[in-house]
Amino acid sequence: MSSVSPIECNHLDDDDHGRCVRGKLAKSTSLKTSTNKSGPQRRKSVHFADAFGLNLECVHLIYGGQPNVPSSAFSHLNISNDLNGLTQLVNDLTNCDAVYNASQSKILKLNPDFVEPFTLADFFDRVRSQKVCLQNCFVTNLETQVNIHCIILVINLSFEKNVKVRYTKDNWRTWSDLAAKYVPNSNNGWSDKFMVELCFNTNSTGELVAGQKVSFAICFSVDGREYWDNNLGSNYSFICSF
Repeated sequence: MSSVSPIECNHLDDDDHGRCVRGKLAKSTSLKTSTNKSGPQRRKSVHFADAFGLNLECVHLIYGGQPNVPSSAFSHLNISNDLNGLTQLVNDLTNCDAVYNASQSKILKLNPDFVEPFTLADFFDRVRSQKVCLQNCFVTNLETQVNIHCIILVINLSFEKNVKVRYTKDNWRTWSDLAAKYVPNSNNGWSDKFMVELCFNTNSTGELVAGQKVSFAICFSVDGREYWDNNLGSNYSFICSF
């Protein structure tokens, strides 16, 4: 009796009698593609909510209030110490501000008692007639010193020229002369500029006190002649004050 090889069943199921039965195959499906119809297509339309009696927007109002924080949330904080420290800090800052204001009020200042000539309409007329005139003047105030800075304009009458400032602190009972220095590259053909700085101590043993006046005039020497600018006879004066 010849032998029979068993039948191999792939993708087959056995029935109750041991026979190979082909299983049911699921019907395959494919993605449907859209078809373009030659007929007229329906146009899309947009409708807004208010066309149907509805609101266009929905507003939610959120009412805020003081949050109710339980006291247990602060149980780990040392409130009293923190408040004491903050109070001390505020007091320290207040004291520092008071000390600063007091120190500022003790700084002696010089206030000009004249109008700066360069701002006047006749400035260049004064330069031509006097041959010399104060152009600009400003003051720097330090804690123990005050300085007056002057820029002086002179007519270029000769190459050799000298400019000085004569000043007084006691209404011309005594005076001092201070030489001015040429400002480099200031020559414009018809004029030159010179600068000078008057310095005064303002500490407890200083030269100036409140209510005192500092006055000065300018002398221009050239070719053996002197030309003066004394602010048309009034001199240039500063009043000392705190």
